[in-house]
Amino acid sequence: MMAGDVYGASGTTSTWISGIEGGFILNLSYPLCPSSTGTTTLSAGVVGTSFGSTIVDANVFATIRKPDATTTDVNFTNNLSGTYTLAFNFDQNGEYLVQAKAFKTGLPTGDKNAYVYLGDLNWSVAFLNDGFDINVGGLGTIRNTVTNGDGNLVYDVNANTTIYYPDASIADANASMNQLSNGEFVKTIFGPTPAGEYAISSIFKCGNRFEHGTGSFTTVSTSTSSGSTTTTTTTTSSGGGGGGGGASASGKKAQLLDVSFDPFLSMNAPSQMKVTFQNLSNAITDYVLAFSITHPSGEITQGKKIIQAAAPYNPTTIIAEPSFVPFTMGEYAVHLTLKSKNEMISHDTLEETFSVTGQHLLVMDVQPASTKTALGLTLPFTLNLLNTGDFDEENVEISWYLLDPEGNSYTQSNFSTTLNQGESKSFAYSPFIALDSVIGLHKLIVEVIAYNVKQTKTILFEVKSPSDYYAQLISDLEVRVNQIQEKISELKSRGFDVSAVSLLLLDIQQDLARAKGMLLSGNYENLNVKLLDLSARVTRLAAMVDGLEQQAPLLSREGLTLILYIGGGLLLAVFLWLLVGYIERDKKKKRKNKRFGKGMVLPAPLWVRSLIGVNTTYYTPKERKRLPKHKPLISGLLGLEGEK
Repeated sequence: MMAGDVYGASGTTSTWISGIEGGFILNLSYPLCPSSTGTTTLSAGVVGTSFGSTIVDANVFATIRKPDATTTDVNFTNNLSGTYTLAFNFDQNGEYLVQAKAFKTGLPTGDKNAYVYLGDLNWSVAFLNDGFDINVGGLGTIRNTVTNGDGNLVYDVNANTTIYYPDASIADANASMNQLSNGEFVKTIFGPTPAGEYAISSIFKCGNRFEHGTGSFTTVSTSTSSGSTTTTTTTTSSGGGGGGGGASASGKKAQLLDVSFDPFLSMNAPSQMKVTFQNLSNAITDYVLAFSITHPSGEITQGKKIIQAAAPYNPTTIIAEPSFVPFTMGEYAVHLTLKSKNEMISHDTLEETFSVTGQHLLVMDVQPASTKTALGLTLPFTLNLLNTGDFDEENVEISWYLLDPEGNSYTQSNFSTTLNQGESKSFAYSPFIALDSVIGLHKLIVEVIAYNVKQTKTILFEVKSPSDYYAQLISDLEVRVNQIQEKISELKSRGFDVSAVSLLLLDIQQDLARAKGMLLSGNYENLNVKLLDLSARVTRLAAMVDGLEQQAPLLSREGLTLILYIGGGLLLAVFLWLLVGYIERDKKKKRKNKRFGKGMVLPAPLWVRSLIGVNTTYYTPKERKRLPKHKPLISGLLGLEGEK
């Protein structure tokens, strides 16, 4: 059976009535390599294993594993025609696994697994038996595997291989390869003649994207003469380079086609310098690529790359410089020279200039909800990313994994995303801590790779047994509650109104006592949820208590005392002001009496007489003697007292 195809039990019931199917075959139609994120429709067809009849009343459902290792359970819509459809949002770049099932009561389930590859493939091609030997005319097998960036084998893509004679001409072009259940892509061949080393080029396509790899095998010619056997093995030497075969019509044996940087050059970020060239001879040849990069400051970076066994005619791309880092903005001039292996002959040169106009900069932050957890619980954490650089980041690779105290990885996730300039994204995760995990200090390691730069964040967290974990949580909550209670008592003694916060505190204390009872009885069901809710309530109550003193200071006893002091001071100031005014008026009256003589009539305005309730404001000396003298100050303040 092919990988991913699992059939329900088959069988036939022969009766004189209509046949009854013994199981299901589930077929899926889906986009193997969507070109972009978004909603795509998956179709399923269900037929019986016994008679091949269309099944219109099955239930079709699936579990879809996303690139970040999260899973989603979905149900297909029954179109009542034997076809079932599902519209699913592929919202992440990477590999999806669709595990679909067709079910009907009383019959074995029909299964189908499918892979969907979205975004940059990041595949690597391996030749499992590279360099194998076969006799001329004998059977041999070309064996390839394709591995995705997350370490999983790639299934169901188009695979072709091309075989080249020792003289670089084509022996078999674009032959189809079959995939086995273990993930291998294979092509069975007969050993070609003449004997010698044959080059292999395998190409794997998914939509408009592809990956390729190269390998070789050697055919051996065996002849028998006079009872003796002579075996001759002919291989193509990798040394010498460019010695065989003719050149192109232009006289060149090789030419430089292109130079580029990936990602494009920017400040403080490493880039790979990729060079594409073409071997114009008809033989596998070795070369040397010499290069120099002139910086805006005039500094020159030089290097050399040895190129071995370049296949003829097909363009070849190599990484000449794996990590070039510009440190200033400006123009960088690249000069390339492609030489023979002994560097005596220069086949071609190429010059190109690149501008550095900005920098890549991605800010990464990891925030765990807590650094403590227990067996059977999760470790919630959030990854925050912010692009503060000058460019959009089209391929941000994110991976995280957990390590136990012994350094063993037990949970991991890999996926990729995009992050435009100025954009921020947050990703929330809750990896599960298995019941058989090791108790102790564990590590959460988060890695983010963008523009060839890896950022790593390590979080230490403690895994305890459920009883120890809950006991510690309850103990911490009790300490916090006691501190709040002491603060409330202090505020009450100072005259604050604490009735509302006291009621909230009482509710928290009662719920905390119930949680403690659940712990002592060994009932852990939903206990973690209850304690997390209590922790949030305690935090809110602490904020209310802190704000009580700041928002209403005048309602406290100290506030009222302060009001009394301020009021008394104001009254004293008014009294002193009136007293000073009285003294000044008294002095003026004495001066006037001295000027006009004793007994002079001093008329007063009508509004003054009305205010003090008298008809005249003058007194004879005899009348002044009869005026009451027990309140001279008050009378003076009111303007009723004359000069004695």
